[in-house]
Amino acid sequence: VSSFIGRERELASAATALGEVRTVTLTGVGGVGKTRLALQVAAEALPKFRDGAWWCELAPIRDREGVTEAVAALFSVTPRATETVEEAVVEFLRQKELLLVLDNCEHLLEPVAHLVNTLGRSCPRLVVLATSREGLGVDGERILPTPSLSAPSADAAPQRMMDADAVRLFLERATAAAASFELGDENAAAVGQVCRRLDGVPLAIELAAARVPAMTPAELAERLDRRFQLLAGGRRGAVERHQTLRAAIDWSYELLNDPERRLLARLAVFAGGCTLDAAESVCGGDGIDRDLVFESLARLVAASLVVAEGHRSQTRYRLLETISQYGEERLGEAGEGDTLRARHAGHYAAFAEQGFEHLYGPEHSMWVGRLSAERDNLLAAWSWAIDVDDVDTAFRILCSVPRGHEGGYQLGLPGEAALTLSGATEHPDYALALAITAIDAASRGDLDVAEQRSTRALEAAQRLDTRAVSDVENLVCQARADIAMVRGSFADAVAYDQQAAAIARANGNLAVAAVSLAFAAWMRTIAGPATGAVPMAVESLAMAREVGMPYAIITGLLVLGIALADTDPDQARDCLDESLERRATLGYENANNLGLALVLVSRLDDAPATLEIASRTIRQLHWARQPVWLTAGMNLVARALAPIRPDAAAIIQGAARAITLQTLATPVDSKANPTPSGPAAGTTGGYFVEVRRETTRLLAATLGDERLGQLRAEGDTMDDDRAVAYTLEQIAKALTDPDHPGG
Repeated sequence: VSSFIGRERELASAATALGEVRTVTLTGVGGVGKTRLALQVAAEALPKFRDGAWWCELAPIRDREGVTEAVAALFSVTPRATETVEEAVVEFLRQKELLLVLDNCEHLLEPVAHLVNTLGRSCPRLVVLATSREGLGVDGERILPTPSLSAPSADAAPQRMMDADAVRLFLERATAAAASFELGDENAAAVGQVCRRLDGVPLAIELAAARVPAMTPAELAERLDRRFQLLAGGRRGAVERHQTLRAAIDWSYELLNDPERRLLARLAVFAGGCTLDAAESVCGGDGIDRDLVFESLARLVAASLVVAEGHRSQTRYRLLETISQYGEERLGEAGEGDTLRARHAGHYAAFAEQGFEHLYGPEHSMWVGRLSAERDNLLAAWSWAIDVDDVDTAFRILCSVPRGHEGGYQLGLPGEAALTLSGATEHPDYALALAITAIDAASRGDLDVAEQRSTRALEAAQRLDTRAVSDVENLVCQARADIAMVRGSFADAVAYDQQAAAIARANGNLAVAAVSLAFAAWMRTIAGPATGAVPMAVESLAMAREVGMPYAIITGLLVLGIALADTDPDQARDCLDESLERRATLGYENANNLGLALVLVSRLDDAPATLEIASRTIRQLHWARQPVWLTAGMNLVARALAPIRPDAAAIIQGAARAITLQTLATPVDSKANPTPSGPAAGTTGGYFVEVRRETTRLLAATLGDERLGQLRAEGDTMDDDRAVAYTLEQIAKALTDPDHPGG
């Protein structure tokens, strides 16, 4: 959100390097602006990469394995049971044409270098842009030092001061802190001196400029002079600008009172920022009056040591990365690191439990937003619990975040890690944890693992006499419904979802019952006449409206619309319109709802709407690695394009078939389903089979069998990345074509 000042030469050099080599590293001291420069470089390079530019922040990562896991989390990549995380990431990125930005690598040089080397060998169209205080040391790397901003010479005329980027930065930040501040003859020399003494390091300049409301530039320059004298005894060979930045931070730190200093250090325990409530809970006490946390926090914001950002209805506070590292050092010196991390984990476990209580009602969207904002903190708390073998905290978090279809939003915890902690098998929540991880395994196609965990969950629930037996049974039914769906056993999927709904209803959780019943109706619409699903869909929607959960209402509306599309298209359209109106209230994109909306508009034979929704759905299904439903969506697109762009429709049909065959080449459960007939075979039931057959009839009549075969063969040669790119390209062309009914 801040303006980008100067750096024209660095931008040009980086752009050239990205076109010539596949690993570019921006180096420089902390606070020199590597991250901001990388962000600008990536933004300007974005159009050159078919699959975009992706930002991976490594500052919160503290262990070797965390590097690959962070990249996996960025792309929502989850390894199969037989894959390592690294293998899953490599496979996902193998054919991608994208720019991957790895920010703040200096504390993880070896694991970052290993990953970059691995990706470089396996992913020929991947380009890496890294920021680090030193080079990664990988083959073919081009290192681009990031210099300080230009500062004016001591004899520069006042009217030429603004030629220096450092002065422009100081003036902009000082004006933001004090709107009445102006650069004039009386203070220009002092401003120039401050910029020179700070070596043009952006963070140091911003810290100094933030003091303008409290002191003049001349006073700033005087204080900096005294502080730099302390650097004379610094480490021999240390980078001078690094010492200068440290001095600037030390100087700001020493201007704080004792509670403010302690608070600054303790704030370093948060990942991705925090709210005031979290700061008070985690940082208050032991020398910091909890009632005065806000006063100290406001002082730190005013001192530019903490960034305050509006997020929905709350303000979030975060440390710049350099300040966070500084705070960690101070926290370690005070011997408070372990205590604060344990307190942090306890706070976010309680926060997750509080959020879970509100997920299944009218406050669903608000709490999903809050959980999403705290994702990094929840993952940090989870990692701490795993690292210190704290099974109670790990299970508290795992069992209190959205899971399965019922939540509509998923945090992405690697829940399996908690199952092997000390005491896990005897913990009261062990059965619940097994059921949750069974759903995760089913969603990524690990059907054997999902079934094994489902069975173990039911056994553990009886053995432990857990208080949540019905919850375990509900989740196991959800997992087994997913397993049956992937195997193409739609009648079984319907039965399991209905059973899950019955358990939830008996438990008094109408929201979960509503979503489970909606998915039962959805399975019924896939396999046979959609009208058979109407009673279930009506009942699902009625329950969802009763509890007021937005996600459940939208899901119910879409499924009911699908069930009515053939017999009552007007009412089906009303369902679609209401779902789209309510979708904005969710505050997050949901692949389930997008996919259902795509099926609904296709059943309504609304080609323009089909293409509009498909442009979002196809991309999300691809990045989520859901080839089964991706091919179903591509076939719906082919049907919509058939009358207006038959050549493209035929190629997309061929590409969808290629993805299907690729999926079948590594069946997820060959013993249980040697000849899959459902989604794993690319059919996904009667409706989708009929769509493909109808499209084929249209294309054969338009193109002829020979031409149709040739075009399909062209699509057959595409890998999934190219197929998705081609499909999205054809959708965009159709939507912008003035002859197209939706153009």
